[in-house]
Amino acid sequence: MNVRKFVRDIAGLDDPPYKIAMGLALGIFVGFIPIMGIQMAVVLPFALLFRANKTAAIGGVWITNPVTVIPIYYMNYKIGQQFVSFPPLTWAHFKGLFSQMTLTRFLELGEAILVPLFVGGLVVAFIASVPTYFVTRHLVIRARARKASAPAPETPAP
Repeated sequence: MNVRKFVRDIAGLDDPPYKIAMGLALGIFVGFIPIMGIQMAVVLPFALLFRANKTAAIGGVWITNPVTVIPIYYMNYKIGQQFVSFPPLTWAHFKGLFSQMTLTRFLELGEAILVPLFVGGLVVAFIASVPTYFVTRHLVIRARARKASAPAPETPAP
């Protein structure tokens, strides 16, 4: 993903910088919680509640996508294990469990996997979403200031 294009797209949203930043931070928070498949349905009420930008919120949940979800969930699981004691899973076993995931299969995993996964997910979600707010707000303000000070493109004379 092109970071400059992402910043331009985010800065171009029709909302004040703090609403855009809050939306992206909420999306990142929800994106790290292991609720793949219902993340957008979960983030929208929060975006409405906090009066955050809904487009940025939905974009933020895509931090976990079909390519990144298993490594991110494994990281969350390993971090969660630091707070709760359950027997550890290896990367290969974890990846095998999550490679063909359905909601039913997810619920059948049991507390030995789900508890550390959710605890780690909440820890990572908080750690990632707080700086996301401040960095996004700063980048949107800076991008908009740069755009406002840029000279207007010349139009050809008729």
